[in-house]
Amino acid sequence: MSVLWAQVWQPALTSKRDSYAQLTKIDAIEGLLHSLPISVVPQEMPEPLRLRVTGTASEAGLEIRRLDPQGAALSVSLDKVPFAALISWVETLSTTAGVRVLAAEIGRLPEPGQVTARLLLENSL
Repeated sequence: MSVLWAQVWQPALTSKRDSYAQLTKIDAIEGLLHSLPISVVPQEMPEPLRLRVTGTASEAGLEIRRLDPQGAALSVSLDKVPFAALISWVETLSTTAGVRVLAAEIGRLPEPGQVTARLLLENSL
């Protein structure tokens, strides 16, 4: 019985506890994102939305998998990126690049701290 506990049940409980902890962190960060100002727009926007998004992603060390125009907005897909880097990039977009997040879908991956993300972005002018 102790073998069953040590090799099956205990790791399952630990994994479940870690998952709940990670979900709690995600919920807290989501609340923080909602409390941020919607936009701080620079006076001039010399670059198109696509260039600001790809440029800031590159500076943040994030690789964008796909960009799709959606009217005036831009749909951005990222695979297997560090959650902290993603959140930092979203903050940069909203505070210095003049970009607003209209929608965000973030999925957790099995690797700790890694997520996938789909964002719908627009100019915050």
